[in-house]
Amino acid sequence: MSRAVLLVPGWGDGSRSLRHLRSYLISTGYSDESVHAFDFRSPFGSNIAHARELAAFIDALAPAAEPSIDIVAHSMGGLAVRYLLGHLPAAASRIRRVISLGSPHAGTFWAWLGWGEGAREMRPASDFLTALNRAGTAGADLVSLRAPFDLRILPGTSSILAGARNYQLRSIGHRDLLRRKGILERVRQLLEEP
Repeated sequence: MSRAVLLVPGWGDGSRSLRHLRSYLISTGYSDESVHAFDFRSPFGSNIAHARELAAFIDALAPAAEPSIDIVAHSMGGLAVRYLLGHLPAAASRIRRVISLGSPHAGTFWAWLGWGEGAREMRPASDFLTALNRAGTAGADLVSLRAPFDLRILPGTSSILAGARNYQLRSIGHRDLLRRKGILERVRQLLEEP
């Protein structure tokens, strides 16, 4: 596979949470050098800061002459990617497809129990989410995968993203989106679509 894939963790997580997905993609033909699992400086920090970190990584990873990249983002990571798409055009122009896995696009009531700026931004109707849902997506192809019984994303319909291809998966939880073989295969198929 020539196109790079960037895996983005959610609130409180890091690259270790993405290991099953990364290993699966490599086992199906992606090179070790083409699949990148990201770590944020502060896993509980603001999506705005996270978006800037991602943009810097993308700028270093994908010079303008190289093919575009795809992103698979879990949970809150999907919000950081969306902020990047709407506010950081140089990096956004290099992104072909974004697949979000259980991202709280309309917020989650669970965020009232979390800490850090990231949790505050995930609260339903937060100023951050209100502005994010008005921002553009730089023409990237958006896909949102969600679990109907995801106890971290409440209500479950919060993972539905306007303007994206939205798919509800079998009855699984938030972490299973990163581990269950059928889900990993669905992600691979979506990445390989033209």
